[in-house]
Amino acid sequence: MKISCVMCVYNTKESYLREAIESILNQTFADFELIIVDDGSNHSHVKETILSYKDERIKYLYQENAGISNARNFGNQYAQGEYVAVMDSDDIALPNRFEEEVRYLDEHPNISAAGGWMEVFPKKSMVYAPETPCILDCLLDSPMAHSTLMWRRCDFEAKKLSYNPRYLIAQDFDMWARALMSGLQFHNIQKSLVKYRVENQGISTIKKERLMQEHNEIKENVIQFLTRGNNQYGKELKKMIQSITKKMIYFPKIPLIEIRKKREYTRYRLFGVIPLFKKRNPLI
Repeated sequence: MKISCVMCVYNTKESYLREAIESILNQTFADFELIIVDDGSNHSHVKETILSYKDERIKYLYQENAGISNARNFGNQYAQGEYVAVMDSDDIALPNRFEEEVRYLDEHPNISAAGGWMEVFPKKSMVYAPETPCILDCLLDSPMAHSTLMWRRCDFEAKKLSYNPRYLIAQDFDMWARALMSGLQFHNIQKSLVKYRVENQGISTIKKERLMQEHNEIKENVIQFLTRGNNQYGKELKKMIQSITKKMIYFPKIPLIEIRKKREYTRYRLFGVIPLFKKRNPLI
């Protein structure tokens, strides 16, 4: 089997769930299994909707509610495909998504994961992603659009990569950062592959604060990785900085990452001048 597509569901509206399932069943590339994990939904229509499809490629799994990270890991354990595809239960995969990603991964065995762009709807906009993401991109934001991802299962299993339940919102960003730090290579196909549903454009203050906290923690992990200097990117950055500073008279010492601690916040700046992010200091 070529692809295992893992979709996690928790009380998703029936019409949205049907659109998501049918967008996978109608892919132009048909050699796949669709593993649907019901993460303890308490709405009866979820199970009924999934089981109403008689397509033998669908595999229904149920677990008591344990959160999205555990649900994704649970589904991934049952994956048999050469590639594993992510799918959210309220999004819509464009018909050629699998075909595009499989073609790219087949032609580039050195690439461990492929993704692409997302069309946000119903309020139309586009989420772009860099063509050749690297660990440096993680200093700004997640370089992969999670709902578009397809990865090489053997590569992720070899690195023992899975979603960390510690992260309630940014579990995808954390896994991509760890994958890049482990040496895996990613690629984003420069076209839209998924329609990403965002009904409420706002985000609660509590959720926004939690998201920022998780993103900052992941970025801090990346900074620690880079500044150790015993990795490819750390070594290349040091060489680049040394090359620049040799030609500079007035600024002979430029730090890779400057950390400024103040009373309430710690601020991180690239080369001492480019703001990366700030993190609230814990109360003493």
